[in-house]
Amino acid sequence: MPNDLFVVYGSATGNSEHIAKQIAQKIQAFQTTDKTFNDVVLCAGNEAVKAHLPKWSENPTSVIIVTSTTGDGDPPENFSRLFRTLKRKTSTVDKICKSVDYAVLALGDTNYSKFCYIGEVTDKKLKECGGNRIMDIVKADEATGLEEAVGSFQDRVYGEFRKAAGGGEQESCDESQPPPAPESGETPTPPPAPSTSKSTNSPGVLELQKVCAELFLPDPLTYNPSSATSLQSLQASQPSSAFLNIQDKITNPDQGSASSLNGYPLSLNSAAESGTVTSTSSRTHYTKEQPFTAPVTKARYLSGKENYPSGDRRVIEVCMELPEDFGYEYSPGDSVGVIVENSQESVDAVKGVVVGEEVEVEGEVIKKEKLLRERVNINGTLRRRELIGLSTSCSDPGEALALKFLGSKDGSPAYTKFVESNSLNLVHLLPLFPSLKPSLQAILDLFTTIPPRYYSVTTTPLQNVNAVSVAFSVVDYKMSLNGGARRLGHVTGHLEDICGMYLNPDPRFERLPLALRPKLPCPTVKIFPFPSKHFKLPADPSYPIVMVGPGTGVAPFMSFISHRKLSKKQSLHETEETCEGEWRGGFELEGEELAVGQGDVQGYRSSKEIGESHLFFGCRTKKDWIYEEEIKAFEKGDELTKAHVCFSREEGEGKYVQDLMRKEDNAGKIRDLILKKNGYLYICGDAANMARDVLACLEEIFDVEGGVEGKKQVEKLKARGKILLDIWS
Repeated sequence: MPNDLFVVYGSATGNSEHIAKQIAQKIQAFQTTDKTFNDVVLCAGNEAVKAHLPKWSENPTSVIIVTSTTGDGDPPENFSRLFRTLKRKTSTVDKICKSVDYAVLALGDTNYSKFCYIGEVTDKKLKECGGNRIMDIVKADEATGLEEAVGSFQDRVYGEFRKAAGGGEQESCDESQPPPAPESGETPTPPPAPSTSKSTNSPGVLELQKVCAELFLPDPLTYNPSSATSLQSLQASQPSSAFLNIQDKITNPDQGSASSLNGYPLSLNSAAESGTVTSTSSRTHYTKEQPFTAPVTKARYLSGKENYPSGDRRVIEVCMELPEDFGYEYSPGDSVGVIVENSQESVDAVKGVVVGEEVEVEGEVIKKEKLLRERVNINGTLRRRELIGLSTSCSDPGEALALKFLGSKDGSPAYTKFVESNSLNLVHLLPLFPSLKPSLQAILDLFTTIPPRYYSVTTTPLQNVNAVSVAFSVVDYKMSLNGGARRLGHVTGHLEDICGMYLNPDPRFERLPLALRPKLPCPTVKIFPFPSKHFKLPADPSYPIVMVGPGTGVAPFMSFISHRKLSKKQSLHETEETCEGEWRGGFELEGEELAVGQGDVQGYRSSKEIGESHLFFGCRTKKDWIYEEEIKAFEKGDELTKAHVCFSREEGEGKYVQDLMRKEDNAGKIRDLILKKNGYLYICGDAANMARDVLACLEEIFDVEGGVEGKKQVEKLKARGKILLDIWS
């Protein structure tokens, strides 16, 4: 009897989840004619622990793991239970995977010392627990691009599992193969034939032809999918979201039917994980699945106010109120996850084109309006798979061929310029390709859920335990398509809009005394804590710190410096009471509340002298210097030893932070603080350019010390947790 195949993901930002879903869909497409496996089941790692892992040692099972590594060696939240379970097992005692064939695709970032660490450990522990490794682990690097490694894994994995299951070696997951016929025997609708004419009135095709001409690429209307290589001919006929035969395996007895992602089950949260109040807890634990609706109490432009409502970049700081039960805790170095639904404007732009009024998801009938507003990521930059999938919904053959070309490997340069550089989403795509009329089911099958955005906290709970602030740059630019339409970031544009009462107050009200000003309702936003395990201040404040944060990368360091400043004011007596859980910002707690809210204060307050601190900050011009007054005040008050500031578009000693770090005095100071005084160096900001340049600079700085090669010294410091990164691509 065929065994089950599980595609298990661990995903923090959605990449691993998206890739796992794509793998599951492609394997299921082959399953319509090739019955190698009984069921194809997609689930998060935490769900697998409760619903499936106990059966893996009893029945032959195939498991594909797709997991990322968060921070510097942490598992994604929805994979943490499976990771902990595997780590606890030993090769000599627990053979919990003795009947499992497996393969691992690991996502990571080579800027971090523990590159693909979670995938590596998972691969190793599955082997130790009796599993049969079908193929060597494949590692994909977000810093240089995931596509090549992911594509290679997707092409090979089905064939390897089919061979292990006794199904022969002919089939693979190579997308260049023809799509299997439906199980029912019905003749499938063929894809639109390539256009024989290069003339078309479609604005999208005309724009794409211009782009291809500029890039010296062939005309997209001459593209022949049948002769393309694997990534060039991904089968666009995606199975229905109901294709996974989940049966009753993923039902949570505590919560009824499982939640879902586009028809697929999400994690089965235990009471503690889902935020359920238990007998041992008097508070709610807020998560991505159960966020806190936070009132926005303040907002201000840190820079760029003069550029509102459009134009140059602008940075905003937003302050949000937290629940009084201390169920939402954070520490310096943590981030806030922000969840924003699709705007009504976006929904209105799509719903008139999408065919169908409702769709069924796991037994629940969902109306078009609700699905487009709350579930699917219609504002996200279109992925290649989505473009190819949408091509089957074009009635115009030329438009269908153009979308297939954009999603192909041959069309990669055009995709970069046409789609990525414009952050082209479904809302923008529809007017460009007017014959595109996707069904509601197709939208559900192709698009992921709306991902949260993460922003570093700029405050400390020592300032106000019931409030948190974050800072962000507003995404706002003109596209080269759609007549130069304005493009606003999904979350940052929404936040700027709802905070208008604070950012651009009515001047008539400002002239009134506070008591007479109208009290307007506070805007709200859904948030949840996103803790960092490694990007933290040293528990001993006497250790020196060096902070490198150009642009909005300075945000967490405002939290660091503020926290050290306030920690310095706490007496040893207060410190002891805090650790005992008897002191909390002036509140006297009852006995049953002593376990509440200690996580954000323990280990930080101390009467010790604060160690030396240096901040390297850079921006374009002096007008872009965010937190200028606060940083100068920190310097004056000795909370910050020195701020090293540069401006890339103005005359000075250096354009970028690495130029300042290379200066002889600064380089010597960095070597002294990190290598001799056991200090910590933090880097926050852009991963694609800044982080790599700063790490290369550190290799130069440390190359002259002690005869140890600079690159090895940097790797050693990263491994010891002395160089810590919080970066994003």
